[in-house]
Amino acid sequence: MSKTKKSPFIVIVEILSSGCLAVMFIIVMLGILTRYVMVRPLFWTAELSRYLMIYMVFIGGALSFRNEKHPSLNFVIDKLPKKYRQVWDLVIDVFVLVVLCVFMYAGWHMISQKLVGRTPALRVSYRFIYLAIPLGGLTMTIETILRMIGRVKKILNPPVESAELQ
Repeated sequence: MSKTKKSPFIVIVEILSSGCLAVMFIIVMLGILTRYVMVRPLFWTAELSRYLMIYMVFIGGALSFRNEKHPSLNFVIDKLPKKYRQVWDLVIDVFVLVVLCVFMYAGWHMISQKLVGRTPALRVSYRFIYLAIPLGGLTMTIETILRMIGRVKKILNPPVESAELQ
């Protein structure tokens, strides 16, 4: 089994997403400990863990794009010849980029609205929470563009099939 070298971008995304998960786990355990053992719950643990989950999902979305784990219907596409599948995947990536641009625009619009309040427990501006949307969209866009570059290279320079030794 060969391992491909990860780009620095993916390493950073993995660290951020895993870091959010680790901190979220610690916060949830702290919340459980203070609520059920100490009987003095910390009011902010549920809110912070929720926001960490939001960031983990939006930033980690690039990882599912990289591994092509996003939902898709492949039963028809798998019947196409390899060259047409590669072109189809490239067309889908273009559609994904369009959707991600709309996604990032909408997220940025939410951040830039003037009437944005603060979270109930932590008193953090919702702008910081909404920042996960364009930030996640940006990470998914970068990963999609990197994937598209690889696909175009494969289409233009297909790998040479090696003949079997007899």
